[in-house]
This record gives sequence, C-alpha cells and structure tokens, in this order.
Amino acid sequence: MGLFMGRRLKVPVIYTYHTRLEHYAHFVPLPGALFRNLISHYLIKRFSNRCQGVIVPTHSAEEYLRMIGVKTPTLVQPTGIDVARFAQVEGSALEALREQLGVDPASKILVSVSRISREKYWLYAGSHRRA
Repeated sequence: MGLFMGRRLKVPVIYTYHTRLEHYAHFVPLPGALFRNLISHYLIKRFSNRCQGVIVPTHSAEEYLRMIGVKTPTLVQPTGIDVARFAQVEGSALEALREQLGVDPASKILVSVSRISREKYWLYAGSHRRA
C-alpha cells in the first residue's frame, strides 16, 4: 500500500527495516526452512529495491540487506536508548509515580518501549545469563 500511495502521490517511499524476517520463517506454513528463508530474502529485496530509501538500526542490518541484493540507498539510524541517562531516578519522582498509579512501594515497576514478544524475552534472558 505504501508503494502504491507513494507512486500515486509522487512522493518518495522510505522503508524502515527492523526485523530479520527469516528469523520468523518458522511461523510461515510452508515446507522447508530453506524455502521459507529464500522467500523472505526475496520479499525483502524486492520491496526494498522498489523504495527510494531504507532506514536500518545497525550496520549489520545494512550489510545483510546488501548481502541479499538490496541496492537502495540506506541510512543507519540507531534506535537504542542512552541507558546512562535513565540509570538514576529521583526518589521523589518515583514515589510520585507510584502514588499516581497506585503501585505498592515494595513492588517493582517495569517500563518497556517495545513490542513485547517471546523472542525478545529469550534474547534478553540469553544475553543476561551470559553476562
């Protein structure tokens, strides 16, 4: 739809590539992992090469796109969080938040700015255990 509208409105289409689709190939109801991976590579390459630009979060994502044949210009725009900036929290601000939300002072507060999914938990848990 984005490509269609971009052509129709005569505006550039910029694709933000964040997910290695072949890592989710097991969800596709087709036989053979190799076949599913080839399809995902083909779809990513085809779509990316029809766009006027692709934004990626890492240099490795950019390298992957080049490896599968994407020729479209890319921009590496990291999406990480400056952990140091949020490492310290003022106690009064945290208490005010707990009071506002009605959270017991003994409870932990977890904030996530992401798509919460099983694979993200396993990726975190795996890297956490190695640390």
